[in-house]
Amino acid sequence: MTTRHALVGCGSRGVEHLQALVAVPGAEIAACCDLDTDRLAESADQFDVPLRATKIDDLAAVGALDLVHVATMPSVRWPAVKALVDLRPRAILIEKPLATLPSEAARMFAACHEAGIGLFVNHQVPWHPAWPRVRRRLQAGAIGRITHVRASSMGSLFEQGSHLFDLLRYLLDDVASLATDSHSATRPWLLAQATGERARLPPHPGPAHTAGVLAVADDWHIAFECGCRSPRWPGTNAYWLNLGIEITGTRGTLGCSTNRGWWLHTPHESHSEARDYFDDDAPAQVAFLQSVVRSLDNPDAHSCGPVQARVSWNCILATQRSALLGRPVDPRDGATDQEITAFRRRLAGHS
Repeated sequence: MTTRHALVGCGSRGVEHLQALVAVPGAEIAACCDLDTDRLAESADQFDVPLRATKIDDLAAVGALDLVHVATMPSVRWPAVKALVDLRPRAILIEKPLATLPSEAARMFAACHEAGIGLFVNHQVPWHPAWPRVRRRLQAGAIGRITHVRASSMGSLFEQGSHLFDLLRYLLDDVASLATDSHSATRPWLLAQATGERARLPPHPGPAHTAGVLAVADDWHIAFECGCRSPRWPGTNAYWLNLGIEITGTRGTLGCSTNRGWWLHTPHESHSEARDYFDDDAPAQVAFLQSVVRSLDNPDAHSCGPVQARVSWNCILATQRSALLGRPVDPRDGATDQEITAFRRRLAGHS
């Protein structure tokens, strides 16, 4: 099957999308779009892209598109999606985090839904080989009944928190159920605190460090941290690779981190497998894109489609809302623009 693709945003992350598309069977890179003409020309020349545009409206000249990849800065993703909706591609794939404000993400979901356009969020990490192995062992009952989960990333809430909460959704059915309200607990809750005015990277606004508890089951909780004060996972010290999840059960522990690989320890079995993020990420991005292409006609069924993608986004928002209000909140409710703005003002030292 041939699919036609366009890229909006030719920065380093956008180029990684182009590199992956070269390996996707039947994928045709029809157009690239970027305001920076030098960067646009460099990317288009490297991948022999026929149409080069500095405005999204100009992509109309290329004809029908199956998937448009949006790899811009988070602050301009909603305007990009809004312009793309008028072009009516079959689907849009957007980098994480979705946006910088709740209303922007809500408008994206609504606009794509009303236009019949699929909306996917680029969470490729579950396609790294280690994470499916952890999921299979967990579902097979290797560690017995879950008693506790810890999850942390040295990347900030907006920078790497999206991956962290998405991996929790991928591994744990109780977290995934937050997308559909079909929940076993009486009411899920999230309690968090935060400190620091901004993240390491300016395009990702929010607290430098957050810590909290997410309760999605009656008898176990998830302790999570995002930011510079989070504990390091064994392996490389690169802060953005220090992301991991460890699950404790009645018969042992099972975990995985992006800078180490995965491990399982029980009284009867001890196993670990070292993995290199850079060796795994490019093939994972290819496999992820192939899964998106297969789901173009049914985006709601995809794990990173418009239904499940809301889980990590709402958890990011709820973390900030809880830190602002100083009390537990329902993670399904997310937050409002007013709450997020007030929270950022508080972090900056304003009343």
